[in-house]
Amino acid sequence: MKDERKTKKQLINELVELRQRIAQLAALETEGEWTKENLKRYQYMVESAHDAIFFKDLENRYIIVNDKTLEAFGLPREQVVGKNDYEIMPHKEEAKKNIEDDQLVFKSGKPREITKRMTGKNGKEYWFEAIKVPQFDNKGNIIGLVGIARDITQRKRMEESLRESEEKYRTLVTNIPDVTWTADCKGNTTFISPNVEKVYGYNAEEIYKEGERLWFGRIHPDELEKAKQAFDALFEKGIRLDIDYRIRRKDGNWIWVHAKSITTYEKDGVMYADGLFSDISERKQTEETMRYLAYHDLLTGLPNPFVFNDRLAVALLQAERNQQNLAVMSLDLDYFKDVNDTLGHQVGDQLLRHVGRRLRNLLRKSDTVARLGGDEFMLLMPVIARVEDAGAVAKKILEAFRKPFAFDSHEINITTSVGIAIYPNDGKDAGTIIRNADAAMYRAKRKGRDNYQRFSSATDPEALV
Repeated sequence: MKDERKTKKQLINELVELRQRIAQLAALETEGEWTKENLKRYQYMVESAHDAIFFKDLENRYIIVNDKTLEAFGLPREQVVGKNDYEIMPHKEEAKKNIEDDQLVFKSGKPREITKRMTGKNGKEYWFEAIKVPQFDNKGNIIGLVGIARDITQRKRMEESLRESEEKYRTLVTNIPDVTWTADCKGNTTFISPNVEKVYGYNAEEIYKEGERLWFGRIHPDELEKAKQAFDALFEKGIRLDIDYRIRRKDGNWIWVHAKSITTYEKDGVMYADGLFSDISERKQTEETMRYLAYHDLLTGLPNPFVFNDRLAVALLQAERNQQNLAVMSLDLDYFKDVNDTLGHQVGDQLLRHVGRRLRNLLRKSDTVARLGGDEFMLLMPVIARVEDAGAVAKKILEAFRKPFAFDSHEINITTSVGIAIYPNDGKDAGTIIRNADAAMYRAKRKGRDNYQRFSSATDPEALV
């Protein structure tokens, strides 16, 4: 494969082809239709990645892949898209392990980081570091995953060379992109590869001269203690070092590095350490983006249904323990469809972003506002002193929505209907309280919109079923 640091060629798919593939993951977009703006976001995410990136459904089929993924498999796109690992990978044990990893992601609902080996069609062995992130629909159900993998074959080979012989190691380290180093038992750097200046900003002579003071003096405070403990364990107990931390370059910029090291004893019994560190800033940013997409609504940046349900579950436990009330509100914009039909979905999307911001500004930091999909929002107030407080907040929301939403060249007037359910009177579990808040919201719609209603078992009996 090409060196992982080289510029990767962009996908040559036309936008229409990409739309067709992404449409198979349409449950991610709660309005049921992908806008051009959303397509551009996903297209940019795939095309700009410097690693293999792919989307898979619950059947382990590849739905979207970039060129780097195809390069890893050594196959054309038509032999990958729509196929599962058993149909693609030549070694069935590797395919089985890959599918098992996917199932762990689906079962846990959490991102999973793995290091794995893969054998290509040409029989060549590759090593990858990968992260797989679950994807959810608007009801919080897992519908697939997004994965990103980086080829670390070169680093694996270097690690094996470290164990074979110091002479071979010293020959290799000058020809790899990662920075390699050797230090004595006192922590003094006795060798560091010349490319340290490109990554770190300091040249080898500066590091030899300053040593430990230069190194630890520039580790980020949040990781300094962890890094010191790891290096102490390396030199004092011979425990293998494998750690990520931030370090400040000579120009003042922070970068993420991944450091690995092992200890070795010379014939006279003197211990020294051989190691390497790699600039993983780009990977960390990509991982952060993946995690953000897993827990936030792509359009508004608000928490998604999965996060809302998780926070509601925690809030219900605390309310039960402390014998307190909590409130859940269901909001739906009035006549939002008219905005999309007359002004277009792009304006509708802009309006939803402004709605999200206005709702955030109205609530306390401890409250949660989430977008469920389309023009539906859900609010959680984990603690309310009095039941009447929920009505006061609903009134404040209604009043705020009566002010026009102005953006670009548009000034849009739109109202909202609000339904309220209170714990424990209107439900003691998440499903019941959400269902009852929805029932109250629909009653507010029936009563002319632009109002709020509290759930009532007398007027909303069907919600209790």
